[in-house]
Formats: sequence, C-alpha cells, structure tokens
Amino acid sequence: MSDVRKKFAGHDDVVFLALNKDEDESQVGVFLKEKQFEGTLVFADGLDSLLKVESIPTIIILDHAGKVAYRAQGFVPDNFVDALSAQSRRRLAAWGNEKPASP
Repeated sequence: MSDVRKKFAGHDDVVFLALNKDEDESQVGVFLKEKQFEGTLVFADGLDSLLKVESIPTIIILDHAGKVAYRAQGFVPDNFVDALSAQSRRRLAAWGNEKPASP
C-alpha cells in the first residue's frame, strides 16, 4: 500500500485509509510503530460491516458520492502495486481527474 500511496502523493482527491478491526486497540500503536506503518489508520467501528469486508486485505475504491467503484479481496504480491495503481488511475480518469496511463 505504501508504494501505491506514493504514486498518488500529489492527488488531493485520493485518500488511502487502513481499517483496523482489532478488539484490543491498545496494541495497535505498538504494532504500527514496529512495522513503521505510513498512512492513516482508522478503527472499524462498524465500517467493516457496512462495506461488507469479509477478508483481509479487502481493497475498496469509493467514488465521490461514496459508492463502491472497485472492490478486490486477497493479496497477490506479484502485481498488487501495479493492479491497484491501474484501478486507481482508471477511476480518476472516469471522474475526469487524470488521464489514463499509457499501455
């Protein structure tokens, strides 16, 4: 996620959030510091149920109206960064915020 987040660093209309579902929130800070996590973390507080998150990771791209524009479940390390970056660019292009990437 860090690599994808860096690719969209200049886009004010792109926000990446990590959703934490741990019941013991006191351990989260220690884990994030240990893993040198970059980005914004929010606690689920029902958001996971609302968005029907059933597996980790679940990647969801919301449009400007808050509707799900893209959803992927699972992690494929070989092409994760490229696939998520491409989907993000497609959604931005569809919304008129970025030109589609060249093939």
